[in-house]
Amino acid sequence: MTDADQWQGIPLHDDEYIITEITESSFWTLATGLTLIVVFSVFTYGLALIGLPFLLMLHQSIKRKKYAVTNQRILIKTGLFHRQEYSIDLSLIHDVRINRPALFKNLRTGSVRIKTSTNKLESFSIKRQADPDTVASYILMHLAA
Repeated sequence: MTDADQWQGIPLHDDEYIITEITESSFWTLATGLTLIVVFSVFTYGLALIGLPFLLMLHQSIKRKKYAVTNQRILIKTGLFHRQEYSIDLSLIHDVRINRPALFKNLRTGSVRIKTSTNKLESFSIKRQADPDTVASYILMHLAA
């Protein structure tokens, strides 16, 4: 099996190809966490620095959550210590929405919320996207096909 026949170790079906790969942006999580640690360290005489390793683990787990949109399904690979793989056929997707917190409306960042008809994964979000409109359009474009 060649690299063209798989994505992150997940085999692709016949006539299936990757349209786009998506990784959640961990910048805002890391920046917010570091800011909170610095602020609380001032008030707790440095005790908040104990949270730094946990923040770095959170950052790594977010960084390891990966998605790919193919012409047939969405592939999901997640987990820091316990790796899990999912795939959702595009035919099972009922709704695609973009969520933007009020704080990030002008920055055009947000999350893409996907609702499905499968019991395995009824809905999920692709969070912290720099351009959620593009991610949603990739999915919607292939739903209509």
